Amino acid sequence: MRPFLLVLKESNLKITFLILFLLLANSTAQAATRFAAVNGSINTVCSIGVPCELIHAIEQTGPGDILEIRGGIYNKRLNSNTVAFKSGTSYDNAPIFRAYNGETVIIKPTATGGAILNLATSAASPNLQYQIWQDIIFDGSGGIFAGQGPTDGDSNVAVGFGNGGVSGPDAHHIRMIRITSRNNQSGNPKIISAVGNGFQMGDGGFNENLQCVAHDNGNFIDPDGKAGYGIYLGGSNNIIDGCRIYNNGGYAIHQFGSGVSNFNNNVLKNNTIYDKRHPRHAVHGQHRP
Repeated sequence: MRPFLLVLKESNLKITFLILFLLLANSTAQAATRFAAVNGSINTVCSIGVPCELIHAIEQTGPGDILEIRGGIYNKRLNSNTVAFKSGTSYDNAPIFRAYNGETVIIKPTATGGAILNLATSAASPNLQYQIWQDIIFDGSGGIFAGQGPTDGDSNVAVGFGNGGVSGPDAHHIRMIRITSRNNQSGNPKIISAVGNGFQMGDGGFNENLQCVAHDNGNFIDPDGKAGYGIYLGGSNNIIDGCRIYNNGGYAIHQFGSGVSNFNNNVLKNNTIYDKRHPRHAVHGQHRP
């Protein structure tokens, strides 16, 4: 009986390996690499030869997928209140949005509006979580902000601020790698409370800003006497690591918990701050319940 049992075990082992192989192959097959380009179109291919329009490509990019964005200047605002972003369940299957192969990607809208990239839970993008953004420049020099308030209004890149009037946690576990936010001039003196931040990281929490660059933001003073910050940090459990922050009108990093009861556990490390225009603080922290 022993030889028979041994053969049976070997057979079961082979079947187990076959099942695992098929499951892994199926998982790999479901992930896709898509391409977007300035001259892309609305199509179902989104290949390097037949690229998609940027927003259309974003809405097709799901868990485990990669969106390769070709070089160029995109006249777009990417707002989760109107764009249907998809999410992952962990960083292992997070959708990745990145510049293709070292090409220079600049998102620079010319029309008046809110944040250039606004990632907040909304009816269009429910339960927004687990995304990765890499090597993209968000440039605010093309258009004046509308001063729409804390949901997205005065920062080039806003993550986890405001939930679009829907229930559920705000955007969390968004990882930004080598993202540049520059030239936010929303602090036009005619616009109250639009001070022109580079980045805004809100109360969704657990977001990461790694090796970022924030420069030349918020160089106007608004009627309330405020200028924009390199990074406005308003939530908990966030990481800002290895960023270069310079030539901003207000503090380089402003930690401010207004009405947030759990404002804590943020990690700021390895950041380089210089040529700041605010006369006192490079990094400023305050909590106001």
